[in-house]
Amino acid sequence: MKYETPKIPEGINVSKTHPLKTFTVLIAGMLAVLLLSAWLLGLGGGYLAKKLPYSQELRLAETYQEVAAPQTELLFYLQQLADRVAAAMELSDSMPVTIHYVSEPVDNAFATIGGNIFLYKGLLQKLPSENTLAMLIAHEIAHVAHRDPIVSVGQNAAISMGMMVLLGNADSGILGSTGLYTQMNFSRDMETAADVRGLNAVQRIYGHVGGALDLYKILESVSADSSVSQPEFFSTHPQSSTRLDDLNNLIQKHSWQQSPDVKLLPDDFSAWLSEG
Repeated sequence: MKYETPKIPEGINVSKTHPLKTFTVLIAGMLAVLLLSAWLLGLGGGYLAKKLPYSQELRLAETYQEVAAPQTELLFYLQQLADRVAAAMELSDSMPVTIHYVSEPVDNAFATIGGNIFLYKGLLQKLPSENTLAMLIAHEIAHVAHRDPIVSVGQNAAISMGMMVLLGNADSGILGSTGLYTQMNFSRDMETAADVRGLNAVQRIYGHVGGALDLYKILESVSADSSVSQPEFFSTHPQSSTRLDDLNNLIQKHSWQQSPDVKLLPDDFSAWLSEG
C-alpha cells in the first residue's frame, strides 16, 4: 500500500469572516454588557440609597462638610427664604435645609446630600425678583424632599464600584468630598417632579406664580448665550425644551394667577452679592 501526504489547501485555517468584523462584534458585545451592567448597577444603587434613613444621610454629609461660612446678611436672607419655602412644602423638621452661597460668576445652583443647597453669584445676579429666587430655591428643596441627591450618589457609587470590579480600576475615590458635592446628576423625571413641587410652593407663599417662570426664561437665555460650552446648571439639571410648556399647562390646569405684582429683592441684594 502506498501512502501519500495530501497537499493541504491554502487558507484552511483562515476564517471566511473578516477579522475586523469579528473584532467589531466582540467589542460591541463587551460594550453592550458594560452598558447593561452600568444601568442595572445604577438602578440598584439608587433604589438602595433611597432606603437609607435621612439621619444617616445627614451624618454622611457632616463628614465631608467644610467649615461653616460666616453668617452674612445675604446668607441670613437666603436661609429665611429657604425656610419659608420648606414650610410651604411641609418639609419634615427632620429634613433641614442649609443654604450655601458661592461667590463665583457661575450660572449654577444645586442641591446635594444632607439638604445642602449651593447658590452661585453668577445666577443670583440674573434674578429679577424674590419670586424668581423663591422658585430657584423651591426647585432645589424639592430635590432634597424627593431624596434625589442621595439617589444620584448611590447610582454613581454603585456604577463606580461595579466598573472597578469589572475593569480592575482601584482608583475610583467614590466617597471623596469632591465626589459627594459634584456627582449630582438628576434625570428628566426628577427635574419635572422638582419643577412641579417648586411651583406649588411658590403659589402657596405668594398666592400666585408671577415671576416663577422667569427662572426658566433666564436659563434658556444663558443656554443660548453659551455657544461654546454648556452652562454649569445643565451639567446637573438636564435641559428640556418642554419644561416651560409643562409648567404653563400646570398653571392653566390649576387656574393659578401669573400676577405681575412680584416682590422685589431687598434693596441691598446686589451689594450683598458683591460683598460675598
